[in-house]
Amino acid sequence: MKKSAETHGRDSGEFFSRRAFVSRSTAALSGLIAAPHWVRGAAANGKIAVGLIGCGSRGAWIGGLFKEHGGYEVTACADYFQDKVDAFGEKHGIAAARRFTGLNGYQ
Repeated sequence: MKKSAETHGRDSGEFFSRRAFVSRSTAALSGLIAAPHWVRGAAANGKIAVGLIGCGSRGAWIGGLFKEHGGYEVTACADYFQDKVDAFGEKHGIAAARRFTGLNGYQ
């Protein structure tokens, strides 16, 4: 018995072809694309809060890149050395309570 190409081997009476799947999926996604406010998430003008671990020369450089981009806000920092954390925190306006040091500073 030859099986229909559209049912892809299904013997039940259920009919759902690739074409039907693509058209239904496209219709569903077009509604979400047309109205992005329906999709839950961050606001389009919201900034992403990041915490930086490692405030040495490379970490400070990367933190500066986040600041230059504008879509990010560095809200916390951690490093083994207190002087590195304080220098980075002062430069980026991070509150003293959000500056962490020591081997467990990343927690």
